[in-house]
Amino acid sequence: MAFQLKRRSVTKEEEKLIYRKYSKLLKKRDIDINKVICELFISLIYLYFDNPKRKLYKLFFPVIMANFMELGYINSVIDEYREKKNLYSESYTCRILRQLDENDSLVISKIFRRILFKILKKNGFKNRGCCIAIDVTVKPFYGNKKFLMVKGTKKKAGTNFAIHYLTASIVEEGARFNLLCFPINALTSVPRKVNEMISEIENIVKIKILYLDRAFGNSFYCRILKLSKYKFVIPITKNDKLKDLEFQIKNNQKSARVFTLFPNWIILSTKINQKNIKKA
Repeated sequence: MAFQLKRRSVTKEEEKLIYRKYSKLLKKRDIDINKVICELFISLIYLYFDNPKRKLYKLFFPVIMANFMELGYINSVIDEYREKKNLYSESYTCRILRQLDENDSLVISKIFRRILFKILKKNGFKNRGCCIAIDVTVKPFYGNKKFLMVKGTKKKAGTNFAIHYLTASIVEEGARFNLLCFPINALTSVPRKVNEMISEIENIVKIKILYLDRAFGNSFYCRILKLSKYKFVIPITKNDKLKDLEFQIKNNQKSARVFTLFPNWIILSTKINQKNIKKA
């Protein structure tokens, strides 16, 4: 009989027990934080699926490790750790993981973030508003181009195909903390995903300002962001209006004209000092 992942719900009591356990572990000074975070995630996997723990470990260890490795992929983790950890083959692992749907990963990640932020708040994290960066991350892909998750992209690392992710991170004083990661396939509506992502972020932390890259620099996305009622900054490609505005700002002319590019914010090129970004 083919192996099937059996889902079950995680109770509030089970969630509290995990929180207490890892809250104590993370207080210790001589710990490997990455290792503890991995253990926290795999503990949630054991609760969410009603399957033998050993089998779940061998299936999800490559997934967790791929997220901790630079340019990590499931197949590269399996190649490196297969004998040491007695892992399954890449084809079998991927075949079983295809049983997962988007809701599974979202539910598990919600519980994971809820526990992690409870621990952070207990250890002094002040949720007074965070700077959030939203970006599209692209990983080069060399496998079967008919795979649903694969999309065309500019040539990079010898390929014109890649797997795309919509990511959100807290960015404060040079530090970056990943909050969310949504896969984007060829059929995904990116604007709708941006809306979903902002809604999910609101359940985790208070948003002070949103930073987005120039891929979102058009009036369509700015209308969506305006509906969220958060301040946002997007660098855009230089044009004649921007060059004129930058020249006037640099020369501190009192009669400088103000160009309202979008209803919510004046958005300047990245070369202009952030102090010069004024509310329209």
